[in-house]
Amino acid sequence: MKKKTSLVYKFLYRMNLIWINVVMSLIFAVAAAVAFLRLNNPLAFVLTVILIWAMVILDIVLTVLRRRKVVTEAGNLGIVDDSGTVCTGLLDAMQLPTFIVTIEGKLIWANIDFKDVCDSLQIKPSSVVQKVFTEAIDGKLSTKNSVINGDIDVGRRSFKYFASYVAVSEDLAAGGIAICVYFYDVTAVERLKYLYRTNKVVLGEILIDNYEEIYQANGETVANQVLIALNDIFAKWIEGKNAIIKGLARERYLIVVTEESLKQLEEEQFVVLESAKKISVGNSIQVTLSIGLSSNRLELTDEAFRMLIADRNSDEQFKKAFEDTLPEHITDVEELINLSLSRGGDQAIVKIGTDKRDNLFFGGSELDIDREDMVEVRVRAGQLKSEIQKSNKVLIMGHAMADLDALGAALAMYRIATALGKPAYVVLGSPNSQISVMYRTLMESGDYYDVFISESEALNVLDEGTLTVVVDTFSARQCESPEVVKKSERIVVIDHHRRGVDAIENAVISYTVTAASSSSELIVELMRYIFPSEKILKKLEAETLYGGILVDTKNMFFKTGRRTFDVCSYLRQLGVIPVAVRKYIQPSYEDFKKINAIVSGMKYMTINGKGVAITSCELPRSEANTLAPIAADKMLEIAGVDCSFVLVKQDEDTAIKARSLGEVNVQIILENQAINGGGHFTAAAGLLKDTPPEKAEMLLLSILRNDGIKNGDQN
Repeated sequence: MKKKTSLVYKFLYRMNLIWINVVMSLIFAVAAAVAFLRLNNPLAFVLTVILIWAMVILDIVLTVLRRRKVVTEAGNLGIVDDSGTVCTGLLDAMQLPTFIVTIEGKLIWANIDFKDVCDSLQIKPSSVVQKVFTEAIDGKLSTKNSVINGDIDVGRRSFKYFASYVAVSEDLAAGGIAICVYFYDVTAVERLKYLYRTNKVVLGEILIDNYEEIYQANGETVANQVLIALNDIFAKWIEGKNAIIKGLARERYLIVVTEESLKQLEEEQFVVLESAKKISVGNSIQVTLSIGLSSNRLELTDEAFRMLIADRNSDEQFKKAFEDTLPEHITDVEELINLSLSRGGDQAIVKIGTDKRDNLFFGGSELDIDREDMVEVRVRAGQLKSEIQKSNKVLIMGHAMADLDALGAALAMYRIATALGKPAYVVLGSPNSQISVMYRTLMESGDYYDVFISESEALNVLDEGTLTVVVDTFSARQCESPEVVKKSERIVVIDHHRRGVDAIENAVISYTVTAASSSSELIVELMRYIFPSEKILKKLEAETLYGGILVDTKNMFFKTGRRTFDVCSYLRQLGVIPVAVRKYIQPSYEDFKKINAIVSGMKYMTINGKGVAITSCELPRSEANTLAPIAADKMLEIAGVDCSFVLVKQDEDTAIKARSLGEVNVQIILENQAINGGGHFTAAAGLLKDTPPEKAEMLLLSILRNDGIKNGDQN
């Protein structure tokens, strides 16, 4: 019986009586007109009009009853517990703005709090519903039990919303399924976050790289005038920004700036670096600056703010966001200044998180200044001698895929260690084509059978008393044996490349001179101070060193200074004949053909006034590090080419080899976060994982146009 009643009820309820009444009213109206005009029957006309009004009143009553029923059903939406008890009216009683829409986005019902929010924003409820539905909900609820949430801005305020399916009467929504959305105002919290992020204090330091050189070369008066001019530049630089700069010592300044103002300085590309170089008050040496700033912007997460509100100050996210201390920032700043100096100075570095690879680099637009002062060489030579003497053996290695510079520097370090009475070994894998001729010559001499050892042999002899010396690279992952470096307790690094963020840490000696032509040059200088009255090098070792200098200077064309020629002169005294050394660096006939094929595919273009040459090729990994750089150098010999890039397809990856004549800093270009490469001002390399050469070329061109080559800059 209940089932019958239910079916009858559903049938009658679903019948649209209002439309039936409208049709009947039209029929009665026609009948009344006929009765009055054709039949001339007033009584029939009056009865028809009464029926029409009765049906109109019935329609009004039905409409009111139906609306009340819908409102009642929507208001009774609530929660059913396990026992079947219904807690009705919960949505209407919630102190959160709430509304229900169909799965098509049509508003069914909204509570008073939602309407109050719309009134306060002076926006129609339908407009708010449409915005929330289209931007945040439509198509995102996958299952009936799923719940989605997120953030959305409405008008001038921010809200956190939650949405899920709800079961409703079929009169409310087809199929009895609708979407319930409720949200709460988080405007105050978002504004608090914004104020915290933008007004957070960032600590930094500014260092005049070459103050001592200016003082020594031009005297105290000129040095003081430089400081006065620099103070004026600083004042103009931070004018209108929330920042202060105060002198700490003659060549050091403290800078304190808010996060918001720091971003302005970044957008301006730290123009103070260029302004300082324009100082001309009688100084014969250009003024360059190193700037280090320690920020913490990457740690300001939503989770950290929730922990702040919940007073969970022991959580790791909270500590990262709110408990960074001034001593930690001071340590960071010191490391950034040292990193800048090891990269040649004349740049600003901003630390923005815990990962060093996220550091932002600005400047570095001038070639390294050749330093005449030999005091540091003498000091470093004394330190190196002391470290070798207190070791029981010495392991030496260069970078993987060693070139003549790495090999020559390693052999010279081997000779220094053995001359000091310590067993020494050079860690080297299979010789590649760059050193194959020299390596074969060394083996044929019969003096180096016990010098070169493999990685496994090095790990066997490594112990607590071993000193590991890394030459011609600063990076542990680029070493011939990263595992040996990882397990070594005492490490010495001697390099001439601009130091990157993945530099070997905790080295007992880290000697980096970016103005030097090569690591071979640095090792010979150190050796001459350790053995001032002895010539300990053998002729083959001297030839290897000379060949390394030729390779890194492109036959004495790049980065040659007084000290470079002084070292070459010393090597000549040991019997080196420059013409004879060329046989160690000349490519084979087959390699020569491959190099020409790479160069012949070159594309030339002008970007911001600089000539750019780009070519692509496919080479085995064993040849990519030898032939591609030579091809890049060859392209620089073409008139109008300021920088060159060789893109090498390697399986699914693309390697990039870059070279420059000195007016374009290819190191900064390949250090871009999209490439994450590195190297030197005029020579750099990078690797793009899972990227074909065509896509790599588009990315490289985008970097060159937007950041890499600035119009009018010597960068």
